[in-house]
Amino acid sequence: DVINVYNYSNKGLYIATSSTCLTTPLGGQGGASGQGGRGDLWKQGLVSEDGFLLIKSMEAFSPVPYNIGDGTNTIGYGTTQKYDTDNYNSLAPSCTEEQAAEVFANSLDNKYAQRVLNLLKNSGKDLSTVKQCHFDAFVSFCYNHYSIQDDDIWSMYINGASEQEIAERWKTTVIMAGTQFEQGLRDRRQREANAFLGIYNPKQI
Repeated sequence: DVINVYNYSNKGLYIATSSTCLTTPLGGQGGASGQGGRGDLWKQGLVSEDGFLLIKSMEAFSPVPYNIGDGTNTIGYGTTQKYDTDNYNSLAPSCTEEQAAEVFANSLDNKYAQRVLNLLKNSGKDLSTVKQCHFDAFVSFCYNHYSIQDDDIWSMYINGASEQEIAERWKTTVIMAGTQFEQGLRDRRQREANAFLGIYNPKQI
């Protein structure tokens, strides 16, 4: 069954949730084909359908709050009590997948994607070189690690390093080596690095 929960019709997309594995976008051009992330939705501060499904797949869903292991309480699709209090409180003490997906989509657009767009506009970078897949990857990184402007991959991007150089550095950026989070972060960074190159590989959920 497919349940539509977030209407992107006025922006050229329609986001959906499904009880089946989201291994490829629903109606998108991406997946592992390398064709994802085209277009210019980023100019409006929006991730692509491929980017949305990728980020959502990496967050996973929890209907009730849980501690991720460092004292941070989380619910829905990565909505934290500490960093996103209002949305967290709107979902706690329990939520449906549909509620969590709508909060996630709104938060992704209005907080994280807008942040990346504003950083781009203020960076001095030639915006004609920005691709949707670049934007999607940085929004995913921002959703997971807010302070993107402090990391090498951002400065490399702004200063014109090659896509391959950035993708290679991406794989080892903020992986919390030696902690319980390392394996999951390495997997996420690999998927984000691929997305940066236009290759979208959502996790099977």
